[in-house]
Amino acid sequence: MQMTRLKRIWPLVAVIAGITFPATGQDGQAGQGTERFEPPASLAARPAVDETQVQSDPDTGVSQRVTAEQAAAELAKREKLNREQAEFAARQLAENKAAQDAFEQAKREREATIARQQAEHRAEVERLEREHAAAMEQWRADVAACEGGDRSRCASPDTPN
Repeated sequence: MQMTRLKRIWPLVAVIAGITFPATGQDGQAGQGTERFEPPASLAARPAVDETQVQSDPDTGVSQRVTAEQAAAELAKREKLNREQAEFAARQLAENKAAQDAFEQAKREREATIARQQAEHRAEVERLEREHAAAMEQWRADVAACEGGDRSRCASPDTPN
């Protein structure tokens, strides 16, 4: 589509170019070459544009001269934002450290609780083993006495096994 459009307007472009920029020899100035013009004095007196101070507007693409006040305001704004970001980062690091310390403390407390519970469990198991060993020793003695003729140590039919 683009090529078709160019083919249609090309004759018009050629005519306009011929009118605006006549070929050498058509206007009686053959052989003189390109004529150069000096800029007006008002433009020549202007200082050259410092390209470091020209910014492009992101919305329009137009270059804009940055004034000293604008540059100072932007610098102050950037420094403020950097300071806020640094404060936020410091606060976040402090919160992370506090959370890590709390986690480590909870972990130590949990490990201590587990160790205490394990010690209590071992003590209970040992107590039960001692009681069981004593009960078994008593039972074996009762069985031996009963088999030896001491009927008072024999289990009665009402006694559960």
